[in-house]
Amino acid sequence: MTTELGPPPYMWTYPYKDQPLADVWKVNVKMKEVWVQRYLQG
Repeated sequence: MTTELGPPPYMWTYPYKDQPLADVWKVNVKMKEVWVQRYLQG
């Protein structure tokens, strides 16, 4: 599986600031945790 989560312009940013709305590393770590729980431990 691959995600569409990455640095701008792939992730949402604040308008007119080009700053990400979230920490991309934390978002990807959370997605990994969800996938492990859902697909490897289920």
